Amino acid sequence: MSAPSGREYRVIHYAAGHRVLLRVVRLAWSWDWRYGRDPLFECREALARKQNLADRAKQVAQEINFDIAFQQETRGRRVRVLGSEDAVNEAAQHAIWKDLINVQLTMAMLSALAVKQSLEELGRKHPS
Repeated sequence: MSAPSGREYRVIHYAAGHRVLLRVVRLAWSWDWRYGRDPLFECREALARKQNLADRAKQVAQEINFDIAFQQETRGRRVRVLGSEDAVNEAAQHAIWKDLINVQLTMAMLSALAVKQSLEELGRKHPS
């Protein structure tokens, strides 16, 4: 299991009118490059598959653990990036779920702020 990282992660929302909104969140799980996973992508994947975030977190954990098990069984010239110590346990799966919720809420908040800014700008251009 990867230890909690507390790593900062930037969620960026590209709003209309050439504006960019940014919010930095702290991640509970180490989304290490070796896993090939990104919390923002996983949130979008959950939406595309109509999954709730708990199910998506469980699926991510299962896929990572399957990849680890498969890599250990195969013998080849490829260097193994993940080992058995990198397996995702229940605590790590829970941290993945918390991160997905945090990122999803941040995306929603940035989207709402973009709409609010657009409405305020519209109100300034066309006062009633």
